[in-house]
Amino acid sequence: RRAWRFPPGDTPPDTRFESLESDLEGRLWLGSLAGLTRLDPATGRLDQPQAGSALAAPLASARIDALARDGQGVMWIGAVG
Repeated sequence: RRAWRFPPGDTPPDTRFESLESDLEGRLWLGSLAGLTRLDPATGRLDQPQAGSALAAPLASARIDALARDGQGVMWIGAVG
């Protein structure tokens, strides 16, 4: 078990996460009402893919309700809208 504190000035847009999943590289994917955030625990770095980016282009909404990783390591993202 491990606790994580976001560094000052580097917080996700919403910390009320509705979904959480890890990828094969050990990063945590966090889904909230304000979108998608990834946390790399090894570096402490956060990034927020935005609608229109290559990663988030298919998303029709910023509200992320579900995250799941399949047996091939592909991350599935469930959005409302």
